[in-house]
Amino acid sequence: MEIRKKFDEIVAFSEVEKFLDTPVKRYSSGMYVRLAFSVAAHLEPEILIVDEVLAVGDAQFQKKCLGKMGEVGNEGRTILFVSHNMRALQNLCKAGIVLDKGTITYLGLIGEAIRFYTEKRSYFLHDIAPVELEKPFYREVFLEQGGKKVSVVAINKPFAIRCKIVKRNRKDLVGGLIVKNSDDLWVIHTSNESSLKPLRDFGDEINIEFLAYTLGAGVYSVDVTLLEKNHEFYEYIENVLVFEVEFCGHNYYRADGTEWKGVCGPGIVKHY
Repeated sequence: MEIRKKFDEIVAFSEVEKFLDTPVKRYSSGMYVRLAFSVAAHLEPEILIVDEVLAVGDAQFQKKCLGKMGEVGNEGRTILFVSHNMRALQNLCKAGIVLDKGTITYLGLIGEAIRFYTEKRSYFLHDIAPVELEKPFYREVFLEQGGKKVSVVAINKPFAIRCKIVKRNRKDLVGGLIVKNSDDLWVIHTSNESSLKPLRDFGDEINIEFLAYTLGAGVYSVDVTLLEKNHEFYEYIENVLVFEVEFCGHNYYRADGTEWKGVCGPGIVKHY
């Protein structure tokens, strides 16, 4: 009865009106999620459980979902939002729970929960599997600032991502790196091919240096790839690192970190 009462509103929100006469078995996964979220959000439940709804749909639909969840929360109802989108979690939630293999490892304020999560993902150690005994692979990937491994970097100081590789006597290895922000937008995409140094001259490490203020304040994730130039693709590891860039420095007392709206930080341009 409640669904019938709000049928038009549900359909309008989900944006699947032109597909209403299409058999459900032909719906894409994205259409399923759109419709499911719309139904759940409009039924006025006391507790709304949302699992990675922002992984589907275009940016506009994702924005609508966040807005709707905000409305539900403001009405005094409870939202359990499961996501790896740190910015969305920070904007929507007041408290956070960090799970590791089904076990609660942290419960507290959302800001501290995000920091705990990033610190747990501050470096990566690769387990050698039998299939990899003859192939190159990443032994370790970690974040470094001021000579120390970190998970939170100060925006006003340079930092580096260090990649240690077991080369297996391969030459011309290309190590690729993708830095994504909390909206899953590729902010930086690079590899050691971008260097003036020949690929054969790279040893067992590839180090990527970031200047101060290169990235804006926020939470970022890192994907890495490994291949042999014009030959075999060896690895593609998603979210090998998750880290936070903390707003600080000489502008700290003159502006708020949220006022810096660019995808990249102000350090990539020069004023003169």
